Amino acid sequence: MIEKLYRRIFKIREGELKVVLIMQLYIFIIIAVLLLVKPTITALFLSQLGADSLPYAYLLVAAAATIYSFFNNWITPRFSSKTIAATTIVLFSLSFFALYYIINHASMGEGALYFYYLAFSLFGVMVTSQFWVIANIVFDLREAKRLFGYIGAGAIAGGIVGGYLTTIITASFGNGIVILVAAILLLLCLPLVFIIWKIRVEKLNKYIKEKRNTHKKTKYSSALKLVIKSKHLANLALLVGISVLVAKLVDFQFNDYSHHVYTNPDDLASFFGFWFSTFNIVALLIQMLLTNRLLARFGVNSNLLLLPLGLTLGSFLLFVFPELWVVVLIKGIDISFKQSINKAAFELSILPISYEKRKLSKPFIDVVVDSVATGLAGFLLLFVIKKLNIDSSYITLIILFFLFIWFLLIYRLRESYFDAFRKNIKSIILGGFNQEESKSEKSIPSIIDVFQSGSEKEIINLLHHADEKFTDVYMPYLVNLLDHPSNRIKASVLKEIHTVKSKAVLEKVKILTETNNDDEVVYEAMEYLLLHSSQKDVK
Repeated sequence: MIEKLYRRIFKIREGELKVVLIMQLYIFIIIAVLLLVKPTITALFLSQLGADSLPYAYLLVAAAATIYSFFNNWITPRFSSKTIAATTIVLFSLSFFALYYIINHASMGEGALYFYYLAFSLFGVMVTSQFWVIANIVFDLREAKRLFGYIGAGAIAGGIVGGYLTTIITASFGNGIVILVAAILLLLCLPLVFIIWKIRVEKLNKYIKEKRNTHKKTKYSSALKLVIKSKHLANLALLVGISVLVAKLVDFQFNDYSHHVYTNPDDLASFFGFWFSTFNIVALLIQMLLTNRLLARFGVNSNLLLLPLGLTLGSFLLFVFPELWVVVLIKGIDISFKQSINKAAFELSILPISYEKRKLSKPFIDVVVDSVATGLAGFLLLFVIKKLNIDSSYITLIILFFLFIWFLLIYRLRESYFDAFRKNIKSIILGGFNQEESKSEKSIPSIIDVFQSGSEKEIINLLHHADEKFTDVYMPYLVNLLDHPSNRIKASVLKEIHTVKSKAVLEKVKILTETNNDDEVVYEAMEYLLLHSSQKDVK
């Protein structure tokens, strides 16, 4: 009874519940370990080396992340995702056990502190990306649409639990036990990887398994050329770079102010753990209550302004009240908005870029641009602190300068966003026509016009991009295509209206299962009924 209710609420079908719960537990543990280790290692680093050493750590992280991205690009096609994930889990768990021993039985030198700060930073990148690689092998696109949101809730829960657990454990037992708990918890992911592979991946037929487990190398030189040639991608890359740069400067201020108030590493780790969990709760509330409403009301570019606007107000407030609570507020704005509204708006802003170009450029922006911005933050901090020998509170002026650039980039992004959108829709509709023929077209039909009067080829071309372009405003026109004489169009539409639940649509789909003789149409119609019908799955 409980299982049936659970499946009905979260739209989990028969045979999926076990693997969904295992995947959710997997990401829960990963993020919980991340929030156990991050406050602890940061507290140890600050307590022994001070905030002045953070810029050097940022430079090391930037260099290591860039090297890792190229190494990962080389290793991914050569080993299975299961082998890579399992090896990563074992190596990081052993390193955390070693750290526990060092904390309790030996002195921790400067080299060890830099090593573990670097290791933690790579840990966050590696294990989470490997989880989503496995998730994309385990679930196909249709399953992912239904289940990834629910599975992702495990990550948010892990962030909340991990941070508060750090606060509780450090207050009672100290930093060493936190690292020990993290090492043990991480090892629990190892059997989960093998179980997932056994119950799901090994049961896929050879063709599907190869298709889902194929990872093409990302040619970063080609990606760089692509970003430079595209005005919209260049704006997005600059926007990401500036946001990472500001985030690192804010992170430095947060760590510096905190270290001056909490000199004991256990107290500092407890402080970090509490606030990181609290920021995650705020991000969750914003995501659930505000993100969709704000995006629907004000659009992509207006919502991109919210994060830099909040950071600007916080920075001006810091000039008036140079105290820890203001820095905590600024850090909270950065984490909470970045993980909710800003992330959603950014993902929408890259959608006008075609899927093929986005597949090549997005890893470059996420990894290489992020790393370069982190390194630049390190250089700036070294210049400000070491060379000019001024108080770290003046970093606020640098933050405000880059926030001004951030606002300018968002303004530029507005124009390039609509320009890229128009160009991509144009290329979709014109399909096989060459670029010169496209330029001679005086007017390009709108999406709605194509749905209403386009040829089969034009409609199919457009439907192949439905996951990237279409919002609820187009859904009525998509539903009307269920009456189109082409079975290819009907089957394609059924794949895209999985989120639409209405009695009228349900009746149309039921009729298709009874009257249509095309196997693909009937199959897609059955998939829709399984998701939305109140009848039992067996029937």
